[in-house]
Amino acid sequence: EPQAATELLQITSRQFELEPGRAVFRGAVSVTDADGTLGSDTIAASLGEDDWEVQTIRAAGGVLLQTEQIKTTSEQADYDLAAGLIVFKGNPSWTMGERSGRANLLMIHRESESVNAEGDVYMKLPADSEGEGGFLDFKALGDGTADGHPLEIHSNVFLFQSATPGKTGFARYIGAVRLARGEGRLRCSFLNVHLAKGTGGVVESVNAAVGVRLVQGEDQLTAQTATYDLVQKKIRFRGEPKWKLGTQSGQARSVELSPVDGVFRASGRVKMQLPRPKGDGRFLLPAQSDPAVKTESGGKPLLVVCDSFEYRQAAEAKGMDSATFTGNVVLTGDEGLRVQAQRVATEINPDAAGLVSLDATGGLDVSTTGENAMRYVSDRLVYSTSDETVRLTGEPNVEIRTWREGEAVVALGQAAIYNLGTGWLRLTGDPVLKTAEGELRGREVVFSPQTKRLKATGRWKMKLNPKTVAKMRGQTRKEDVM
Repeated sequence: EPQAATELLQITSRQFELEPGRAVFRGAVSVTDADGTLGSDTIAASLGEDDWEVQTIRAAGGVLLQTEQIKTTSEQADYDLAAGLIVFKGNPSWTMGERSGRANLLMIHRESESVNAEGDVYMKLPADSEGEGGFLDFKALGDGTADGHPLEIHSNVFLFQSATPGKTGFARYIGAVRLARGEGRLRCSFLNVHLAKGTGGVVESVNAAVGVRLVQGEDQLTAQTATYDLVQKKIRFRGEPKWKLGTQSGQARSVELSPVDGVFRASGRVKMQLPRPKGDGRFLLPAQSDPAVKTESGGKPLLVVCDSFEYRQAAEAKGMDSATFTGNVVLTGDEGLRVQAQRVATEINPDAAGLVSLDATGGLDVSTTGENAMRYVSDRLVYSTSDETVRLTGEPNVEIRTWREGEAVVALGQAAIYNLGTGWLRLTGDPVLKTAEGELRGREVVFSPQTKRLKATGRWKMKLNPKTVAKMRGQTRKEDVM
């Protein structure tokens, strides 16, 4: 019958011995069936008592199994025909297209097309492997970071189940899992690759769990779990993820990466450390006695707490990166700086790592301590290096508070503009400057927080306190007496 013909085994060798229940073949032995060829130095086949049908085959010495999809070598192989299971021992290794691997023990179930490898598992995959290798693209833009390097995987155990038209498949790496490609490294205890239904082996998603540590050059991310969604091209980290990317570090409840778009998102109790800004980006910081520090970043980092954070890499080579903090944003520095807002959006020069612009909105409250302590209260603060100015606006007004000789100085207006070049603060929109001596009003009030000098323009008017008037009268009498 045609079906029976396909189940026949064809065995060739140089020597043959037959004894009850057992047949031994020696010398260039080859066993061929419809699925492939098994070759070795010797093969011992156990036979059925009644029909002499081959039940098991043991191959020893130079074992080679060649099928349509995979080539496997080892020192020994045991083939149970009824179970359809082949067990390879003695440094088994395999090659499947551009993929290869090795282990201490390898088991293949031919009917279900499942694989089980145990002990010092090592696998080598092509550089463009989107499945397991997707995690290592977390800094990538566009074409990724593979750069032709193959993907190497180590684990204690590897399990594989091919997908069928009606059932999903998987590839699982268990125990001391390590992935490497170029500068990329991933460590975890469990890695599971989900294969979509069908015969193409298309990867849907990849999950890493327990002690996930992802490294790309000097950057790193740690978490308890990580999921790479190949459909949405996103990597999600859960379980108190922590990161150190470039000059920033932080932690949150969850992190999401979009390697294709170059976007990093953190959400839920975000806590971050940021480098102190360079150059005019230090406008919010208390004055320093050493002028050299005005153009260099240094000192302790700034601390930021917020609900969510997003960093977006520039899409073009000469574009600007952006960083956005959202929800109950609080920024503090070791010198007494404190910034509160609902949203802070910044533009950053990726080449110089310098702050280009900043836009803070929603209940803005900025305070500093020290010799030139100040407090800003407004709805919005906009800073730009292009014109070296900081603009504050608010409804009903902006409030700026500082101190002069121990007395409070309060400035009110609908808008305030601070010029970083001159150091002057201009108030517009019904401005009022309140000092211990009285109030100063005008179309525009200009004040220098550093020198404490002030002036008003446009139908200005000053209202002095009685104490100040009395003091001025006393000085006048002394002059008259003299």
